[in-house]
Amino acid sequence: MSNGRGTLREIVEQSARIYRDLHREEGTGIIIFRDHVDGICGCSIISWLLDQLGTKYHIACLDDVFPPYVELVEETGAEFVLLVDLGSGREDMLERVLSDSASVYLLDPHPSAEAKGRAPRIHRFDLRRVTATSASSLCFLVARNIGKEVNEVAWISVLGSGQVQGDALNVLAQREATRLGDVTRKIVRDRERILVSVSGLDRERAALGRRVTTLAQVGYYEDGPVDAVTSLRFGDLDQLWSKADAPRERMKLMFDEVRGELERDGLFARTNVQWFDSKNSFSGLSPGIIADFADQVRNLRGIVHGDKYIAGLMSLEARVPGLGDVGDGWTRVCCSVPKRLEGMIQNDRRPPVSAIIEASAFHHGGYGKGSRTMGSALLPQEEVQPFIGAFDRLVDESLAT
Repeated sequence: MSNGRGTLREIVEQSARIYRDLHREEGTGIIIFRDHVDGICGCSIISWLLDQLGTKYHIACLDDVFPPYVELVEETGAEFVLLVDLGSGREDMLERVLSDSASVYLLDPHPSAEAKGRAPRIHRFDLRRVTATSASSLCFLVARNIGKEVNEVAWISVLGSGQVQGDALNVLAQREATRLGDVTRKIVRDRERILVSVSGLDRERAALGRRVTTLAQVGYYEDGPVDAVTSLRFGDLDQLWSKADAPRERMKLMFDEVRGELERDGLFARTNVQWFDSKNSFSGLSPGIIADFADQVRNLRGIVHGDKYIAGLMSLEARVPGLGDVGDGWTRVCCSVPKRLEGMIQNDRRPPVSAIIEASAFHHGGYGKGSRTMGSALLPQEEVQPFIGAFDRLVDESLAT
């Protein structure tokens, strides 16, 4: 296991360097954070740190850092950019799109070898020896360089790391949050439960984390991400919990409606890929919501073909809250894989999602990225069907070699 004491010591040393660089920044920065609990908690911690340093900043929430979005970030004129739970694997693009005067801080838990030694303006952790961690852990490690007062936000780091199994870098935050009584551990029927105990309320960590994500995603165009960050900053869990009630019910109704349509009509399919188009069914929600829904679709028995890649489509609104207008005519694509195909990919019997979605999007005026079993793309609406065709063809070509 790589998350040993030696590795933790190395990461702590790296956090001190990143803190020193951040402390020297002048002017106004911008925090760009992902629309899930880890990114939201990381933003809460880093915004707390910048307030302590007296540094000016703005915040904005994205589900990914495709070039058109980064161009909007560039137009803000920010002197430095912090990407929380975003940005790994996109260092070259960030260097190319953002101005030479802007420093970039990648507080992203996903290791990346891209642009190693070729991106001098990119400040990031070297996580190649880290098995698993979270953006919340990295943000806390940077913030703790300011002194013991950081412990008041340690519980936020524990909350954000809840979706990452084996996050050994969170040990320092867990220790301080437990010591302060902000986090408690209980064993119920041989299972560990972690409770967040702030402002006189006890909330189970996983349930609270889901509410944080829901508030941000469903209220994406109505200041939901800002509400989530603000509630965490003030420790107002009761308000956060109640604010998420209506969005939670709204998302459930939307998911049930689209799932019902798929169960009734099935998915479109070609030889290697099956897809569905949610069109405007998720209107008003974060673009990231299609990834969560596509992940559910892969488990629908009797509807999904086990050997075919799954693509979920969602029409995007032009407005990007906190950044500006990306223009009309974009479609968000998220790719997942059924369990059987996942095993085939892991055994190198099928090509990884990343290779197929990146090439298919590139050849049709879009932008793609992914991992072995998940991927996403941003496409012009008129290129969606040609993209599907290219995706199907590239899988065939890969199998023929």
